[in-house]
Amino acid sequence: MTKLGMFAILVSMSATIKVSVAEFQNNFGRYAEAAKQTPVVVTRYGRDELVVLSAAAYERLRASFRRVVVLNETT
Repeated sequence: MTKLGMFAILVSMSATIKVSVAEFQNNFGRYAEAAKQTPVVVTRYGRDELVVLSAAAYERLRASFRRVVVLNETT
């Protein structure tokens, strides 16, 4: 199976995609598109370094954080 075929399967399964910094840099457009569907973890020296999310996923994350802070302040 080609890299692209495997990539399509991962995206369709909504699995988190994990790639090295070099792979991410060389195929930025591909992983930017994938990040719209599922988080892309970028690794450096085998360790998780960054997570790329869609703007919508980021906003959902921020909104849930704001709810927790507001609820915590009322107690």
